[in-house]
Parts: sequence; C-alpha cells; structure tokens
Amino acid sequence: MNSDKKDLIGSGQFGLVYKGIYENEEVAVKTVKSGSNKVELKCLLSELKILIYIKGHPNVADVVGAYTKELNGGINNSIIYFEV
Repeated sequence: MNSDKKDLIGSGQFGLVYKGIYENEEVAVKTVKSGSNKVELKCLLSELKILIYIKGHPNVADVVGAYTKELNGGINNSIIYFEV
C-alpha cells in the first residue's frame, strides 16, 4: 500500500484520511488518531463492521481491507482501506 502524507483527503472523528494506491487501485486510507481512547476504538470497529455488512451499496465506499491488530491501546498505525 502506497500513501503519502501530502495526499491528505480530510479528517474525521477517528483520524486522518489519505489517498493511496493498493494493488494498482486508488483507495482512501483511514488512519486512527494517536491517543484514541477505548470508546473511540470500539466506535471505529463498529463502523468497520457496518461498512463490511453493506458492501456493494452504490452510495458507500467498499472496504478493501483493514489492519486492526494494533488497535489495542490507541496505536495510530492501524488503517482501513476503501475503494474510491
């Protein structure tokens, strides 16, 4: 996955969103902000579950993948990829 800090698309409640390339496809990369508390992390995981469930909806970006192994403790290198 290729992403550059200069490719910032925006920010949300849980962190920053960057434009990136994954397997030759343009994706949005959602990162978890540093110091996220457990409530915020649970909300992010709930959002991820919902997005996976509604995959294929014409108004919602599909989840390509997610790396959540290090979400415990608010480590900020956890990311979620979305098709653009």
